[in-house]
Amino acid sequence: MDKKIDHKNLIEELEKRDREKAAIIHGISAVLQFSSFEQTAETIFNTCKKIIGASSGYVALLSDDGHENEVLYLDSGGLTCQVDPNLPMPIRGLREKAYQQKKAVYDNGFNTSKWMAYIPKGHVQLNNVLFTPLLLKGEAVGLMGMANKKNGFTDNDAELALIFGNLAAAALHNSRVYEKLTISQQRFKSLIEAARSIIIAFDLNYRIFEFNHFSEQLFHIKREQALGKNFFKLLFGQKESEKMKEKIQQVLRGEMVKDFETKVTPKQTQERTVSWSMTEIKDIPDIEQAVMVIGQDITERKKMETELEYLSYHDSLTGTYNRIYFEEELKRLDTPRQLPLSMIMIDLNNLKDINDKKGHLEGDKLLKKAVSVVKKSCRKEDVLARWGGDEFTILLPGTDAEAAHQIKQRIEKLAHEQSTKDFPISLAIGAATKTQTNTKATQVIKEAEDRMYADKRLKKSRR
Repeated sequence: MDKKIDHKNLIEELEKRDREKAAIIHGISAVLQFSSFEQTAETIFNTCKKIIGASSGYVALLSDDGHENEVLYLDSGGLTCQVDPNLPMPIRGLREKAYQQKKAVYDNGFNTSKWMAYIPKGHVQLNNVLFTPLLLKGEAVGLMGMANKKNGFTDNDAELALIFGNLAAAALHNSRVYEKLTISQQRFKSLIEAARSIIIAFDLNYRIFEFNHFSEQLFHIKREQALGKNFFKLLFGQKESEKMKEKIQQVLRGEMVKDFETKVTPKQTQERTVSWSMTEIKDIPDIEQAVMVIGQDITERKKMETELEYLSYHDSLTGTYNRIYFEEELKRLDTPRQLPLSMIMIDLNNLKDINDKKGHLEGDKLLKKAVSVVKKSCRKEDVLARWGGDEFTILLPGTDAEAAHQIKQRIEKLAHEQSTKDFPISLAIGAATKTQTNTKATQVIKEAEDRMYADKRLKKSRR
């Protein structure tokens, strides 16, 4: 059970990282989509605040003389501040530290720290704060502040805040350089190329006009080969294409589209699993309407989830189902529709002797060989599980006592045929059948188990 909990924690950590990546991608999307720095900064700030879990904060730019912060966007978190908003915000205290060190800094005991000496009277209470500089060409040109996070800030929060601060700085740079220009491929090309995500843009005929470097690497398709090609013919099968087209139409209708997963099947490489987000983009020169899709390659994460799920329900040594899975299947199949419902209990008689005389590695070989015999004797619909130690159980839905007895005989016959001098396969087997709805499944298991032990005693007396 502890191993299952560890698996759950690992998946939760992977999902947390995916949420952080998705938030960063959303910030990149804001840089690409919005034309005004004020609007972009607000979006980046709110995205950062949400993923970190702060309650309030602001975005400020450094004044021309380099001595003060000029607030661009403020979120008080619903609290009332009595400080005159026209008062200057000099660069000092913890803010000065962020500017000087050019990295995010935080203090989880701010309300009792020396920094409180710089807070004007009437300011809202600050239990904890985090400041990250907006770095442009290695110089701090502004600041993003966060405050009052429940349970305090962490180093991971500081790293995330610095990433969003850099995105805000990139947006500021874009707004200064391209203030009088519309969105164009040249404007966001550097951001697209640097992104560790799939970024593809296409028009309403699905002709690709942007295909970033990460997409080239992941799909083994050169940009020049992708440009002008049909987005769906290049990357998708028919079923996945229909799913994507439906989402695209929702975006074009102005509807909200949650992130969704598809299989991507380019001819040049193996199938990938991708989590997509998308947005409509306008004002592209010579293109009336277009869509940009941003994808996260989650292939390895999905494989890990599948493996963890497998381990949760299978015995690692024999590959059979484990007792947890068996009990869940028994609940599912213990219905009138599945009657008669038979069960077979199996015990490997000589496993202890092999372990004692030849060691546990040889014992494991015998265990696997016995399981192979049982598997070959079972039908496709039967559920074989390791009950514990050297005991196994088979659940046989829709199987009467006679059919269960025949399967028992097949197992015994094949065990005899597969036995060797070094690996004698001696099995004690008991079967029982539920025919009435008011009979408890545990009673049938107990009956099969009693018959198994009776068979064990009989075979032991014959030695």
